[in-house]
Amino acid sequence: MSYSTITHALVNYVESHLTNMSVTEMPESFGFSETYLRELFYKHVNMPIMQYYKRRKLIASAFELLHSDKKILTIALEYGFSNPESYTRAFQRHLGMTPSQFRAKRPLMGGRLLEPSVFGLEQERMGSEQY
Repeated sequence: MSYSTITHALVNYVESHLTNMSVTEMPESFGFSETYLRELFYKHVNMPIMQYYKRRKLIASAFELLHSDKKILTIALEYGFSNPESYTRAFQRHLGMTPSQFRAKRPLMGGRLLEPSVFGLEQERMGSEQY
């Protein structure tokens, strides 16, 4: 297995576990140490795996806000946030607005290549302003 194949598998693992990922379970799934997997991920994706995971689950939750009628509390709990306040703080830090503002404003979301053949939603930027 090449490094790029392992990295691709790690990205897929994170993407398929956005609501319940545990880094400590990854060594069992991949047969490598947690330290090795963290270093490999950082080397090829240029960010720590937990930062990537948190970012991706916020983007996935933003998609839920736009495309479902679920309550914000329900979405926060589904994505592993312990309470709506911690979700709101993380969401605002990453997307620049609260979840309720995001739902009301309905900013444009677009696809971004994360790894070969793996795409994730990201907020579209219009000019220098971020929505």
